[in-house]
Amino acid sequence: MKRLAAGFGLLVVTALPAHAASFDCAKARTPVEKAICAAPALSAADEALSHVYGQLLIVNGDNQNLAEEEKTWLKQRDATPAADLLALHQERVAELNKRLADATKPIDHAGLANACVPIPAAPKDVQCKVDGFGKLADDAAMSWQLQIYGDPDNLPQRASVVVAQVDGQPGKDSLVAALYTEDGFVDQPAGINNGFGRFLELSATADGTGHFNQGVLLVSTPEGWRSVDTTSWQNAFAKRLKGGLYAAKGIFPKFTQMTAETPLWKGDDPNCCPTGGYARIKLGYKNQRITFEDVKVTLGEKAAGGE
Repeated sequence: MKRLAAGFGLLVVTALPAHAASFDCAKARTPVEKAICAAPALSAADEALSHVYGQLLIVNGDNQNLAEEEKTWLKQRDATPAADLLALHQERVAELNKRLADATKPIDHAGLANACVPIPAAPKDVQCKVDGFGKLADDAAMSWQLQIYGDPDNLPQRASVVVAQVDGQPGKDSLVAALYTEDGFVDQPAGINNGFGRFLELSATADGTGHFNQGVLLVSTPEGWRSVDTTSWQNAFAKRLKGGLYAAKGIFPKFTQMTAETPLWKGDDPNCCPTGGYARIKLGYKNQRITFEDVKVTLGEKAAGGE
């Protein structure tokens, strides 16, 4: 396993190749997109911004506020004169680089037992307690920690984090990934090696009757950890179901085997009691996306109940 240097490293705009925009310039439509694609320095700045934003999403913990902030910034960008776009991008890159460096600054490994690893999205005014910690089973250079925020007996918030040893700094770790949830439960993070690559899974389940999957999956690349799209495959899966069948609750794939299973509902079935059948799903992986490959459906109420 490749260990982290201190933090993720700052992104330098001028080090990126020209015309490396974060989107496909062949599909550029708006005046701002065309301006970005036409100017090498601006295109490189846009790519740098996309990269550091993606890295910050991985360690932030809860990405809803960060995503809303990005939408606000994009509106500002679209209203900015072309002559000022480069400066605007460079300011944003510098700001996100600083936040990324703060989030991934080295911490004492010895503190994992009793001191919560700081997470950008976690509340600063609520007490945090360590709910468990240990080494990642397949990588001695990486460790995990589970956290509880607030009263453990009164709907607390929870988080899971993964850290890695910092090269050249014995006894120091740096944040690799974080998952924070206000209304769910987290499980011990896991490293996964399958035929598609090396992955890191942070699992979380939303509380309530829906029992939805809030987990995240990361893949190791030569450029570092990257987020994996784990949900869009369900659109193709839904299209394969016939006769009004559907999945009403969260689907929790087994990424070690690249499979998934779920009861199937039909009509007005209540959440508690599916009657449609049972689906066994085969998954794949391509371009940082989990893909739908095939499904075997067994029909009937008994099958839906696991019989």
